[in-house]
Amino acid sequence: MILPSDERHERSRIPRTERAAAPSLRELVTQLGWKTHEREDDSLLIDLEVPWGFLQATLEGTVESGARVFAEVSPLRASPSTREALAEFLGIADASIRYVRSTLEEEVASLRASFEARVDPEVEIEELARAVEAVSVACSVFGREIRALEDEALAREYVAARRTDSPPTAQRAGGLHGQD
Repeated sequence: MILPSDERHERSRIPRTERAAAPSLRELVTQLGWKTHEREDDSLLIDLEVPWGFLQATLEGTVESGARVFAEVSPLRASPSTREALAEFLGIADASIRYVRSTLEEEVASLRASFEARVDPEVEIEELARAVEAVSVACSVFGREIRALEDEALAREYVAARRTDSPPTAQRAGGLHGQD
């Protein structure tokens, strides 16, 4: 439930001991219908709905402090072509899906591509739902392509295709036969 700002302010003045205990992140995610698994470090794994395979997101944080939902799509072999192709591709992904951002981390011989969404402190169930769904959608839509860009030849081809100039304006305006 989203309260008007003055009601939120009033609620925050009530001592924590007098307020009803806030549900845990696990309880909220379970209410949303996602299958979860607890880890030893108290983080929570969420089974995502992706059409191309099995993938889990990690949920970290608390209702009080805020939460982070993230899913690593890959560890990929690092090559200059793969790095460049993924950077360009993830820029497109970031512009395409609201509420989620991509990350690309480089390690010794690999790259880690992931999607994440953050939820502010005093997590509301609607915000958490939006975060988990956004990460799931991003992984569903872009995950397979991210994994494919590990192929050096495909990554080079992708970068070259992105750099190719589009047809001149006169050709686009005039159609295939150059008619106005």
